[in-house]
Parts: sequence; structure tokens; C-alpha cells
Amino acid sequence: MTDENKENIGKEENKKKNWFKHKLFAPYLLFVIFFVTIFCFLVQYTNTPKLVIPRYNHSAVVLNDGRILITGGETIIKGKKIILDSAEIYNPKTKKSTLIPNKMNYARTTHASVLLPSGDVLIIGGDGENKTSEIYNIRNSSFKKGANLNYLRRDVLAILYDSKHILVVDTFSPHIEIYDIIQNKFRYIESFKKPLRNTYEYANINGKLFFPIKTLDISRNSEIVTINYFDMNQNVVGELKKKKHKTNYGIFDDCRFNAISNINNSLVQFCASANYIYAETYNFEKQIFENISNKQEIFGLNALYPIVLDSSVLILGDIHSKTDNTEKYEILYKINNNQISLTKRPLKKFNKRSKLITTKKETYVIGGYYVLPILGFEIVSKKIEVLKWQQTMNLENYPYMF
Repeated sequence: MTDENKENIGKEENKKKNWFKHKLFAPYLLFVIFFVTIFCFLVQYTNTPKLVIPRYNHSAVVLNDGRILITGGETIIKGKKIILDSAEIYNPKTKKSTLIPNKMNYARTTHASVLLPSGDVLIIGGDGENKTSEIYNIRNSSFKKGANLNYLRRDVLAILYDSKHILVVDTFSPHIEIYDIIQNKFRYIESFKKPLRNTYEYANINGKLFFPIKTLDISRNSEIVTINYFDMNQNVVGELKKKKHKTNYGIFDDCRFNAISNINNSLVQFCASANYIYAETYNFEKQIFENISNKQEIFGLNALYPIVLDSSVLILGDIHSKTDNTEKYEILYKINNNQISLTKRPLKKFNKRSKLITTKKETYVIGGYYVLPILGFEIVSKKIEVLKWQQTMNLENYPYMF
């Protein structure tokens, strides 16, 4: 055997040894990567603020000291849905939520909570004992029974519109009632033609509260939206008159999904069709909506959550998938130049069953319900996710919650 052959054989043996070493090392490398990933996930999960009890369809309200009162809702235990009578308080400073020892008088879900001028909280209606109310006493952290409503209420919207009165409406009943804070009494005022479309969308403009109202158009087998209003000075209701018009984008005024906001004391509608979104403002003199923005293409937009900032409007958009989950996209409308831009990235998990609470500098996405893709498992979230803003929130347009 020549020296050259011996050298070649030595090289081959070294290759085999190195290959063997790499083969042995690979599982260890995968093992390390796996555990580093798990460790990072656990660190992130540990640092994420969490509820004491996972819940959805709950209510939440910001207290005067900045803490957030979270009441009722639903959870799932051993495959069974349970309506909760518990409440907890989340402290943004410590990023911890504490269970309140005292229970509510009734289990509630899809109810409403309103901060009273005294600092206490009025809790209204909801599935369960939904014709009742109760008051959370901030001083001794207890719940006492309040006045009864005139109508059964679920999926409730309650708005404190002056220091003495709270407007109460919901998505199942067209009847409006007012809660008198001093007399601790609910009284019927008037009725819309149809119930509200949702409980997170309204606009307060010149002494009137504007609400989208859902109406089924049987001839077209589709839902059309009209905008009704409640005059807070005269305690009467009315419907916003809209003449039929064609937009610059070829869509008539019954846009498929929309959201309304008060922007610089103007009624602005964000209109989403099947393929795009644009903004338009209502001309009260001409009684029509007029285009004021560009058109931004986006497919399958289902629901819009507008958050009014100082110089722009951030819109969280839901795009339905085959499961109960939805993808979330960030749509930004710049007020100064009337431009809409779309961030092509999914936002953190939330859906209509989460609760969104807006303070001066951030929005909290609290709890929620979703279904795991493919596996189909129902998950109730206990996460409290925070969306921070660089601008100060305009709370006049969206007081307390939406």
C-alpha cells in the first residue's frame, strides 16, 4: 500500500468520524433549540398580564384610580359553559389581577358596566338575571342590588351622557331607557325601529348619540345599515336621513360593514365592502355621505373596531376564517390628509368576545374565546394584552369603553 493510498484511507476515516460526531451532535442541537424555545415562550407567558379566571363576554371599566374592574362573563370547565358571578381588578402598574372576595348578586354575561360620578360602578343586565342591575362600591369592594330595568337586556350598551343620566340600549331590544342616578330608577323613553347592530360603536355629536341599526333586506337577502340617533336634550329618537348616492368607488350607501366615529365634530363612516375600505363623512345639509379618503384594498373584512387618536383613527379589523377565530389587521386613517393605510400583519389574538378598554395611552384586550384550528378545541383566554399608543387618546369620542 502506497503512502498516497494510506493518506486517502486516513481522510475517509476522518470523514466518517466527523460525520459520526455530527450525527451524534444533531439531536443535542435540536434538544437545545427545543428547550430554548420553550424557555422563551414560558418567560413571555409569565411576563404577560393574566386574569385570575379565564373569561369572555365579560364587562370591564376603568376606575378613577386607573385600575380596571372586570365583572362576570363566561368560562368553560370540563366542556361546560358557565356564566360567572365573580369579579376581579387589574392593576396596570403592577400588571396583576386580583380576585374580589365578594361575589356579584347575579351571574352575568354580555352585560355593561358604567363608572358613576361617585366612583362606584353600575352593572347592568346581561344573560342570566338580565333585568337587574347592581352597584359595585369602590370603598368596601362589595356589590349591592340596584334598580330593575323595564326590559330584559343582553349584549348591553350603557352610556353616561351627563352627570345624572345613563342611556341603556342593547342589540336584542329596540327599547331605550334612561337610568336616573339620583333616583336610582330606570324609565322607558322611546324605541328605535330596530335593535342596535353592535355595542361598541356610536358617535356623540352636538348633543346627539348616533348608532348603526341593522335591518334585513328580504328582497336582497342581505343586511343593510341605517343610522339612528338619540337627542340627549329632548329625549327623542330619530333616523339619519340619507339620500341614495353612488360613491366614487361604485358602491351605494348600504355599504356591507361600517364603523362610525366623531372626528373633529363630524360624523365619519368607515365603509368596508367585500374587497376594500374607505372613509366618508356625512353632509347634514345635503343628507348624503361624501367620500373623503382613498380606497384601500382588503379582502373579507367583517367587523371594524375604531379607536380615535389625536390625529388619526386606528381601526382593528376582523377577517373571518372557517373557525370561530378571526385574523386581525391594523388599518390607520390619518385625519389631516384623509389617507387610509393598511398594515399587512396580524394583530394579537382578540375577537368580539374579548373586552377592549381604552385609557389615555393604551388599549387593553382582556380575555376572549377562540377555537384552535384543525383540532377544534375551545379555548378561553386569561391574557391581558396591551396595545400602546404614542398619541394621547381622545376619550371624548369613546368614554370608558367600546
